[in-house]
Amino acid sequence: QMGSDFGLASAINSVSIIASIVLITTALVIML
Repeated sequence: QMGSDFGLASAINSVSIIASIVLITTALVIML
């Protein structure tokens, strides 16, 4: 159970990091 919870948290963390990178890249492209 601990392993699955850690995996889920890790997946959510990865998704949030990817989403923030995409948002920052999009903002830079729009500003340029």
